[in-house]
Amino acid sequence: MLNSISSSSDLATVLNAQPLTDQDARETPRDWLDGIWVAGEVYPLDAAATTDTLAVLANGTGAVSWSPKGAYCSGSHRTAVESQAGHWCAADTDSVAFGDDVRGVTRDWRQVTVWDSNGYLEHTVYGTLAEAKETFDRENAEMSHDWNDQEALTDDDEEDEIYPSLLH
Repeated sequence: MLNSISSSSDLATVLNAQPLTDQDARETPRDWLDGIWVAGEVYPLDAAATTDTLAVLANGTGAVSWSPKGAYCSGSHRTAVESQAGHWCAADTDSVAFGDDVRGVTRDWRQVTVWDSNGYLEHTVYGTLAEAKETFDRENAEMSHDWNDQEALTDDDEEDEIYPSLLH
């Protein structure tokens, strides 16, 4: 059972739930702009960005788009049936990890998360999708450069190497 909406995946889970009434089934995200209720919490949608086929959380942490029956949305699906039926899936995300998940960066709509295996975790929600994409690309390039430099070291050198991006 879902207790909150904090990502596109959570939003898709809520919107893919079986509608309670025929009227619910006919509604689109524009009918829900005041908010979607989950466990007593209201999650408003962004009125400027939300359309009949795109639902965007007002806080920028996620968005989903409608994927018609038979269309591939490149999302993760709980079942093979869901992937073949019309459904809601993450609208715009990116993710990269380096070194067997030693560190990485993800972007879920306007939220960028930078993390590492030492417990560092930073979530930032940007004002625009373009800013979030730019930040993701910059973080990805920096991590890739650091990782490629690290991989170029010999085994002896690795013992003395400090990972600057892990020292946050």
